[in-house]
This record gives sequence, C-alpha cells and structure tokens, in this order.
Amino acid sequence: MGLFAARAIEKGMRIVRYTGERVSKEESLRRKKERGAKHIYSVALDEDWEIDGDNPQNDARFANHSCAANCELILEEGELWLKAARDISANEELCFDYGFSLAEALEHPCRCGAKNCAGFIVAEPSRKWLRRKVPNPRKVFD
Repeated sequence: MGLFAARAIEKGMRIVRYTGERVSKEESLRRKKERGAKHIYSVALDEDWEIDGDNPQNDARFANHSCAANCELILEEGELWLKAARDISANEELCFDYGFSLAEALEHPCRCGAKNCAGFIVAEPSRKWLRRKVPNPRKVFD
C-alpha cells in the first residue's frame, strides 16, 4: 500500500490533512498494545498528545516512510498536513520521514531502498550514526 500523486505537485503545497482522534500519549500507547505493532497510525502533536489516524477517512495514513522523503508532516494552525518537500511528479509515491527515535527504530526495519537508508525507520539525524553501528542492517533481519 502507499499514497501516490494523482498529478504533479509543487514544492510547499499542502497535499492532504492527517486526520484522526486527538488522544493522550497514555491512550495512544494502550491502543498500540491492543492493536499490535501492525497498523500504527499515531502521530505525535507534542509531548502530551497524539493524533490516532487509524480511521477510514484519513487517506494520509497510507503515506509510507522513506529515508529520501519527498514530503514532510507538518503542524500548521493545530492541524497536521502532508506537505511537498520538493516538486513531485504525477504517479510518484508520497513518503515522509516517520521520525522514529533510536529506541523505536530498532523494532521497525526499513526497506525503502534510498541511497541513505539506515535499514531502520529512524529520524534523519540518527541515520548516519546508525549506519556506522549497523553497516549491513539487512543481515539483522534475514
């Protein structure tokens, strides 16, 4: 699954709103445990609140992670938006950096295929360090 551009999109354009129920971190954690690691669509708003995007009206939930993201998830005026980080061609997959911490990343392998892929879904600032520590991440999961 994924989210794809139906037409060309210019850099800076808002593409789709990330919608869902606003829940506390505690409630989000409870739901994640209940649902299992599969299909986690929660996005942090701040240190206390998250958006639980696990609902059929939230098309943005289909945007995958990429270490070479063409979009970013931004908070503007209290709303989360998927926004073009560069010009995007029609039919191109829309991806953003999920921004996982190192602790979270080790539970989530990445197979995006980007040149700078660290092998784990981890925030960009941690990728270089992680690539030095785990030079061949595919071996970890095979």
